[in-house]
Amino acid sequence: MSGARQARAALSGLIGLAVVLLVALALSAQLDLVQLRAVQSSSMEPELSVGDLLLNRTVDASEAHEGEIATITHPDGHLVTHRVISNEPGPSGERLIEMQGTTTPLPTR
Repeated sequence: MSGARQARAALSGLIGLAVVLLVALALSAQLDLVQLRAVQSSSMEPELSVGDLLLNRTVDASEAHEGEIATITHPDGHLVTHRVISNEPGPSGERLIEMQGTTTPLPTR
């Protein structure tokens, strides 16, 4: 097989893989297995920049571990994507998750 044919075969394989991955992502989003979100602020720079795309999946609150970056719904209703700094059970069985952005001086509860 010539070099040009090998290159075309490799390119075709990569394009096929990209199509499969895009279809899988679209199907996962339709089934609500993952959510695609864009970063809205610079609070997590340099790890996450404004406009970066995140693939979020829903997990039980107890699975958000210290050091991980997670997106939660703040009690006032907006989404917050920060690093988990603590996750403890609350007095009524709810989770008390404390998070902090890389560039924010105070944690978010």
